[in-house]
Amino acid sequence: MSKQPRHRPERSFPHAPRTIVECELERCVHCGAPLAPSGTWHVRKRVQTLAGPVFVAGKSKQCANADCPHAGQHYHASGVLRISLPFSTYGLDVG
Repeated sequence: MSKQPRHRPERSFPHAPRTIVECELERCVHCGAPLAPSGTWHVRKRVQTLAGPVFVAGKSKQCANADCPHAGQHYHASGVLRISLPFSTYGLDVG
């Protein structure tokens, strides 16, 4: 008898619609300088909803002001939380 793997199999949904959520802040909350796109996604996941699977990604921004005490701090897109909670692959409509 062969031993089964302990992890879940990777699921692929190649035709799932993509939802990209950007950070809604335009300026740093500490210094007021404009925020620059950081080029990274702070979350990337496939979410199961009642309408079917959807790919969700959140793009972050960061403070580019070198004189700011919080220079380089990342600000995340909170709109992702309207679709799914952190560390969950199910949408809020499934609950």
